[in-house]
Amino acid sequence: MGCPDWKLLRNHPRTLLSNTKFPALCGLIAVVLSGAISGLAWGSFGSVGAALAHFRGERLSIHPRLVDVGAAPAGDTREVRIELTNWTEQPINLIGGTSDCACTVLGDLPVTIPAGETVTVAVNLRFSGRPGMFTRKAAFLIDDQGFRAISFSITGRTLSESENLDVAGGAP
Repeated sequence: MGCPDWKLLRNHPRTLLSNTKFPALCGLIAVVLSGAISGLAWGSFGSVGAALAHFRGERLSIHPRLVDVGAAPAGDTREVRIELTNWTEQPINLIGGTSDCACTVLGDLPVTIPAGETVTVAVNLRFSGRPGMFTRKAAFLIDDQGFRAISFSITGRTLSESENLDVAGGAP
């Protein structure tokens, strides 16, 4: 364990303190500005998330956009929950989505997302393929002033046989 060197403070206190004024002032200005911007976002849009969606041009937001499902052996399944927020003043219909051998988003569909509300939708993933890291794209099909897809990504790791044994604590 070390102690700070107080020699500079003892010998040249004014130099040390004057050298820290500018960074401290910049930090204070940053805190005040971020507070003011957050306050404006809350006052104008009702939340920081609504303000971000407005400036991004998003009518429907997905949270999280990148889903980490962790690690599991091939063949295991996981269910994750995705939140979809409708920022418009009209309902948006969530009518379909990705369905393949590894990922299915169709379980809770179709669903209508009321204006200004958030719904949670289940996504089922089956670990498959070679051992190692993976990232997959998945999408929801929505009816919002026409049909379009909005996508998100799923990442995780399929375990090898030796990793399965290590996780299980020895031989089967």
